[in-house]
Amino acid sequence: MYNRIELIQGDTYETALEINGLTDFTIIDKVTFSSADLGFCKTLTFNTKEKNYSLILLPEETDRCKEGRYDYDITIKFKDKNVLTIIYKGEIVVLLKKNRC
Repeated sequence: MYNRIELIQGDTYETALEINGLTDFTIIDKVTFSSADLGFCKTLTFNTKEKNYSLILLPEETDRCKEGRYDYDITIKFKDKNVLTIIYKGEIVVLLKKNRC
């Protein structure tokens, strides 16, 4: 996952996040994606086979996003109560959906 996300209003957005160097995923309570400007606070889903986390934004979520540039964070919350922000002020670019049926 790169620090820049481009999404189109009304489209599904999906990406996978790998946490480099981590082998014991049982120490993680949850991984969250948040953007105060866009009103997002989502828990990512862990894929046990691929050993990564999935971020999925549904069409009804991206449809309410206004065209522009925004910030987001990816934060790991560990079971021992420690918190680590692994992406701070990543960029989200919301593109206007012009062609609709």
